[in-house]
Amino acid sequence: MKRLGRLLRVGVHRMHRWTKLRLRSLVSNVRRSQAIAWQHLYETQYRVRIWIARRGAIAALILLLVTFGISVVWIPTLQGRLDSLMSTEAGLQGLRSLFQTLGGALLGATAIVSSLVLFSMQVNVERMPQGLSGFPCLAGIMGKQGARYVSTQRAFDPE
Repeated sequence: MKRLGRLLRVGVHRMHRWTKLRLRSLVSNVRRSQAIAWQHLYETQYRVRIWIARRGAIAALILLLVTFGISVVWIPTLQGRLDSLMSTEAGLQGLRSLFQTLGGALLGATAIVSSLVLFSMQVNVERMPQGLSGFPCLAGIMGKQGARYVSTQRAFDPE
């Protein structure tokens, strides 16, 4: 009985050690495969960027054609899905609401960005020793835009 217990313990220990070694080997192989895959990905990215740098116009044309081809393939699927939405007035109203919300968000973002750009231009012009006097054409353009803004505000003013 003691001998059988000892044999079982030794057998279990050897099986555990064998499993542990195989698992370590498997993990090592998986990590090596991942490293090789990442290396191939980086090499491919490098080669594509070099090709684009050398042949930018051809790359742009290929990208344009691929995008066009994808849109041609995708349009029937999109139409099939949108037909079910536009068959009822509620679905059409939801689509209108979506586009109005997106348009309002884009308009708001444009206003914020333009105000930031105008503020940064104003600060940079104030830092210039000659101001706008060194750029008479720029001063004229800004003056015309300011006058146009004032005239449009007066046109819409109800007073």
